[in-house]
Amino acid sequence: MRALSLLLPFLLVVGCGDSRTPGSAFEDYENDNVTVIGGDDAGASGEERITLSGPQGEGECVEVSDNLCVPVETKGEWCEREGGPVDIVVVDGEVVEVICYPPPGNDGKPEEIIDSSQAGNIDVLQSSNNTAIVFDPATNGVPIVADLNIDGNNVSVYGNGPDQTILEGDVTVDGNNVRLRGLTITGNLYMSLNNTSIVLCVIRGDVVMTSEAVNGSVFVENDVFGTFTSDSNNNTLAGNDVQGTWTVTGHSNICDANRAFSDADQDFAVDDAERGDLLACD
Repeated sequence: MRALSLLLPFLLVVGCGDSRTPGSAFEDYENDNVTVIGGDDAGASGEERITLSGPQGEGECVEVSDNLCVPVETKGEWCEREGGPVDIVVVDGEVVEVICYPPPGNDGKPEEIIDSSQAGNIDVLQSSNNTAIVFDPATNGVPIVADLNIDGNNVSVYGNGPDQTILEGDVTVDGNNVRLRGLTITGNLYMSLNNTSIVLCVIRGDVVMTSEAVNGSVFVENDVFGTFTSDSNNNTLAGNDVQGTWTVTGHSNICDANRAFSDADQDFAVDDAERGDLLACD
């Protein structure tokens, strides 16, 4: 396997909990970028290069800074191929998650392009595993009136940024290993199976991890204008802004830099002045 440093040379750092606006870190598939979410490695100590499996030597990881390096051997088949973006989640100077996305049309994996002719709900059936859903630029800024229902596994839904890709409806995730990145959901988001990743999204309704089966999921750098409820375990919840009630009762979750907010001007954007207290996980 080729080193990620050859495939993904551009690094964009996005700080958690500050003036970050969802969508500001978005890049198209063609750019093959790494996005580092969670700060500037200020929590890392010493001169060691920190990775998921501990300090490593030269050439074994993609260098983010002098003492923070992203490992080559990342998790999942989507990380073991050329092309497609990668999100790195950093908490206290440690890489806690590496999220990869399948490039559309790569290695025979099916691709579905949502364009302005879309009518009715978007249903990804169990027979449509490994599908990558992308959005035609012609849909940018134009709400797509549809519920999105995902029953298939290993499905990636990659928007053009939450200010551009707007789903006017609910999203229901009933498949394993699903990724949603870079879109606005005007309704509710329901998740009921494992290893779901929701990154850099805006959800105007509620977010519900519906049962203890939603384990090992990632929910980072999202704005939730409704409530957030989860009783699942071993999840990463970081850098989110939540206006409604925050209820997290599962165990062994990584919980960092989540904040309450109040959208005083009701513009569906979170400003620094609207952010309040940190939100804790039980």
